[in-house]
Order: sequence, then C-alpha cells, then structure tokens
Amino acid sequence: MVLNNSTDRALTHEEKITRAECYRAMAAAQLGFSYDSSKNIPELFASMFPDSKVAADYAMKDRKLSYVVSHGTGSFFIRELIKDVLKAPAYLLLFDETTIVG
Repeated sequence: MVLNNSTDRALTHEEKITRAECYRAMAAAQLGFSYDSSKNIPELFASMFPDSKVAADYAMKDRKLSYVVSHGTGSFFIRELIKDVLKAPAYLLLFDETTIVG
C-alpha cells in the first residue's frame, strides 16, 4: 500500500499515475532527456511491468511531458529563481542567442 504522506491515506489509482508521471517529468528535466525520448515510454513501461495497472495506464508521451515541465513546474522554478535573485547583492543578466544544431 502506498500512502500519501501529507494525509496518511492510501493513494488512489489516478494519484499513483500522476505521481509516476511527475517522477518521469522531473527525471527528464534533470537529466536533459529530449521530449521525444518519451514517445514510446507508456508502451515500454506496460511491457516492462505487465502486472502493473499504473504502468498500463501511464500515458505521458512527448507532448504531455513538454506541458508538465513547462506549465506544471515552470512557475515554481521561476518563483525560486526570483527568490534567489532578490537575495543576491548583485546579478548580471546575459542572453545567449546561439543555436546549436545536431
């Protein structure tokens, strides 16, 4: 049984799926995986873990991953960045407009 630490109640099936998708999104962001790397992940998880209902119902592919990273976590990290900048005695803002292809 998996518990929700904030309420000490069992997680629903949908909450388990959401948690799995969040873990995957954070790993992809931290490790620099491309969004395309998630195109076949639901099928891969279902075949890797055939006895798991969560793996069978996991549905985050490239477009959902992009949305979760940018809209689901973006505002949190922007707030954290602003807090850090406001604490600094000074800061320098640079723009890197180079494009790396390949």
